[in-house]
Amino acid sequence: MLVNRILKHGKKSLAYQIIYRAVKKIQQKTETNPLSVLRQAIHGVTPGIAVKARRVGGSTHQVPIEIGSTQGKALAIRWLLAASRKRPGRNMAFKLSSELVDAAKGSGDAIRKREETHRMAEANRAFAHFQKEFVHFSGSQRSAPIATAVDIGILRIRLNDQWLTMALMGGFARIGNNEITVLVNDAEKSSDIDPQEAQQTLEIAEAALRKAEGKRQTIEANLALRRARTRVEAINAIS
Repeated sequence: MLVNRILKHGKKSLAYQIIYRAVKKIQQKTETNPLSVLRQAIHGVTPGIAVKARRVGGSTHQVPIEIGSTQGKALAIRWLLAASRKRPGRNMAFKLSSELVDAAKGSGDAIRKREETHRMAEANRAFAHFQKEFVHFSGSQRSAPIATAVDIGILRIRLNDQWLTMALMGGFARIGNNEITVLVNDAEKSSDIDPQEAQQTLEIAEAALRKAEGKRQTIEANLALRRARTRVEAINAIS
């Protein structure tokens, strides 16, 4: 995959030469296994979620979508090569080796591209429900795996005839194959929340909202109040 994408126009033999030279330079720079560095770089840049423009009701939204391993690696390689080409100099092998080493360390333009993509997906998670699609198999219609937004609120799960109550602080849920996987920013079991501390936090959040000035402070204070209320509600939920 890397060989096929490294050149926009040209021979594969030249692409192999660039990769071979880049691998040698990685070994010289790091004194470690260059293939291990390559794997770490691709793994570090591979996104788990992306955004796709979708037109709904006359408006275009950037909709978060979950992407598979193959598609994620393809994006990672594309971003690594694009970042390498932007580096100063004319030696592609040197530029590629430098970008791969940086990516393996968690830095560089390719890593920043992945972080920007995840931030955009998080910022647009309210539109995640627009990405639902249906795939046809042998004339039947089945729901494909989807990702949807999870708001701040309470989650109740039944385990062994007992109900578990949790306070969720927003995130994503993946639905597919009769399973739901919830990925949240933060979560607490109601049994782990200190009632006195939760009530004090709620009172502080209410006071902060009353004192908020400007749009940004008001939005942040409202979010803090919703989180605080959710924790108190989780404690008071019927178990």
